[in-house]
Amino acid sequence: MKLSLSEQGWNRLFLILNGVFLVYSIILFALGIKAQDDLGQFKTILQGINPPILPTIIFTGFIGIIGSITGYCKIMKPNQIVIILHITCMTIATITELCISLGTVMTPNEFFTNANYTLMDSLNYYDIHPLYHEQFEQLQTNYKCCGSSMFTDYRRTNNSLPASCKNNETIYTVNTRID
Repeated sequence: MKLSLSEQGWNRLFLILNGVFLVYSIILFALGIKAQDDLGQFKTILQGINPPILPTIIFTGFIGIIGSITGYCKIMKPNQIVIILHITCMTIATITELCISLGTVMTPNEFFTNANYTLMDSLNYYDIHPLYHEQFEQLQTNYKCCGSSMFTDYRRTNNSLPASCKNNETIYTVNTRID
């Protein structure tokens, strides 16, 4: 049994796959920027730490967008340079995404450890510095969390439990709520 597609069939398949890759790249790019912005709101209490994967995700999404757009340009106007640019961008984006996937699985995520340490350190300034107070309030209100790990972090730093850690009479903890 021989499978054959006409040139029109290959073009349709190319358009569909290129469209899927374009949508995926736009989502990847947007989520990377959104995560960067969300972390930027809390740069004082996080003491400027950023996960190194975010710029890589943004770069990969951008390269994927460029590759997909050049793929559509290739169909409209076949040109050797556009074809080479399309293949290069798609190869770079695919290899980078594979490396990110393998790296994520094989290495521990140090960002969470560092973020937890800096948040714990920042709790010492909660009642002293208004910016720390404001950013902790915003973090706890937006993400329904309390302290660095849980609500007892405030006791360890001799701070009173803020109202942003509570929802009426419920206190936010790691996985559950205490009534």
